[in-house]
Amino acid sequence: MQTIFGNLAEQGASRAQANFAQIKSTSEEMTAALCDACSTNAQRAADYRTKVIEISHANTTSTLEFFSQLVDARSFADLVDLSTAHSRKMLETASAQNRELWHLAQRVATETAEPIKQSLDRVLRSAA
Repeated sequence: MQTIFGNLAEQGASRAQANFAQIKSTSEEMTAALCDACSTNAQRAADYRTKVIEISHANTTSTLEFFSQLVDARSFADLVDLSTAHSRKMLETASAQNRELWHLAQRVATETAEPIKQSLDRVLRSAA
């Protein structure tokens, strides 16, 4: 009887050690994936911020150029024409800028989530 219980206890301890090793390995893999995701997120977020600064600079330059053109306007009709042209240009520019920022935001989300997704897939496949 003691031999049977001894063998069962030994098998249980062996399984517990194997499970612990599996959990430790999975934990290390998930930690590495999260570190990769954070690193990627930080880089892509920096790219996004840089693009926002570039857009702000371009918009400021465009506005200053518009004010310069307004100063040179000779009539009310010139003011209306300049304002209309500038408004159209700014609307087109804003649309393009928003599209560009949207694509960058998607890239941030996709590239941040990818290492986590791959790691979870591996963990779930190995657990099955």
